[in-house]
Amino acid sequence: MDEGDYIQVMLPSEMYFGKFEAVFLFYDAMPTGVTVSETGRIFICFPKWGDDVKFTVAEIVRGTLQPYPSLDANVVSPSNITTSFISVQSVVADGQGTLWVLDTGAPNFSEPIKGGAKLVAVDLNTNTIRSRKIVPNGIMETIAHDPRILWPDTFSIGPDQYLYFIVNQLHRQSRFHYGNDLWQKPYSLLRMKIDEPPAPTY
Repeated sequence: MDEGDYIQVMLPSEMYFGKFEAVFLFYDAMPTGVTVSETGRIFICFPKWGDDVKFTVAEIVRGTLQPYPSLDANVVSPSNITTSFISVQSVVADGQGTLWVLDTGAPNFSEPIKGGAKLVAVDLNTNTIRSRKIVPNGIMETIAHDPRILWPDTFSIGPDQYLYFIVNQLHRQSRFHYGNDLWQKPYSLLRMKIDEPPAPTY
């Protein structure tokens, strides 16, 4: 090759697509959950995983974060463990006027504080807590361990007190195994008796 000649190298490039816009930027505590109500209200949660979390549930109101449903509901003391938010990991607006709040009661990935783990229903019309379901002893436990349960995806408790769940082997997709498809049909809908009724939605 003569001096001055060169080889043109074509480098791989990414193609960007999708149009989006920033709704809110967080410069303090790290958020994990977002939900939008049927009227367009936006709620965020901030679990206590190391950041300085001033409130663990918030609503975006006119461009600012406001503790929801109140600051008092987000302030924890030994006397209100079962009634206040401790470390909320998920919020879901059900489209019917209720915000469901999942409080792990376990700041900094600790064991749940006794009485602190709970599912809370907040009435979006009155902005008040309507009900709480405390997780017994604040402890989650494994109820099944079986090699046939390959990626349980969706769960539902029926009126017969069975837990129904889909097993779809999602982790066996070719994209996770260098192009090799490891799926083995059939997929399954399984159930097991748990002697618990469906969770109330009112």
